[in-house]
Amino acid sequence: MTADAVRVTPVAPASSCPLREQGRSDIDLLARMLLIRRFDERLIVLHQQKLVPGHTSPYVGQEAIAVGVAAELCNGDVVASHHRPTGHALAAGLEPARLLAELMGREGGHCRGRAGKHQVSSLEHGFLGANGVVGGGIPIATGAAASRCRERTALPFPILVTAQPTPAPSTKR
Repeated sequence: MTADAVRVTPVAPASSCPLREQGRSDIDLLARMLLIRRFDERLIVLHQQKLVPGHTSPYVGQEAIAVGVAAELCNGDVVASHHRPTGHALAAGLEPARLLAELMGREGGHCRGRAGKHQVSSLEHGFLGANGVVGGGIPIATGAAASRCRERTALPFPILVTAQPTPAPSTKR
């Protein structure tokens, strides 16, 4: 799968601030959401075919969150993710083909196929990485913020935290 499959204009690493000021339209944002949806749908199929090791936690249905936040990212902003990183990673500008290679454990991935889904990262794109813990990106983001404060380069940056709703307890007896 490539970005050209849905005609998405790639987001360059360390782009200027924000995407809408770069002349991006609502159609570009929709195309990025479709890219994330199609990527995850394909990932599910590849996982069912046993071509993606481990398990997968799709980002299907949450695409607008990642794209909406990424549309407001500025130069130097970073993104910390969680156990569903594909949407965040693609919204942050990671190349779909390299991300898929990483998830499949191939050398051409962002971390040379060694990170897999829950540890994928790309500092080049300001993507601090993912982890297998729900809410696990919060300590990573806190550490990044503390580092920026210490270096006196503190800038606000988004922390993408999404969670599955907990079903209400049954009232049937």
